[in-house]
Amino acid sequence: MPRGDIIARAAQMLDVSADYLLGLTDVPSSLNDSLKVLPEEKEAVLLFHDLNKEGQKAAISMLKGLSFQKDYTLLSDS
Repeated sequence: MPRGDIIARAAQMLDVSADYLLGLTDVPSSLNDSLKVLPEEKEAVLLFHDLNKEGQKAAISMLKGLSFQKDYTLLSDS
C-alpha cells in the first residue's frame, strides 16, 4: 500500500478524496466539493503545504498583516 503522503498528494492532484482512491467510498467527491474552495484558495493551501515550519509562520504573519490593511479586505467600514 502507498504511503499516506503519496495518497494525499494523488488525491489533491486528481481532485478526489483519499477515501475514493483507497476504495472506501464510491463517491469521488473531494474536500473542495464540500467546502466550495476557490481555485485561488486551493493554490494558497498547496503553496503553504510545501513550506517548512519557518516559512509557514512567515506566511501566516504576512496574511495577518494584510488582513489589517483596508485595501486588501472584503469587509470595510465604508
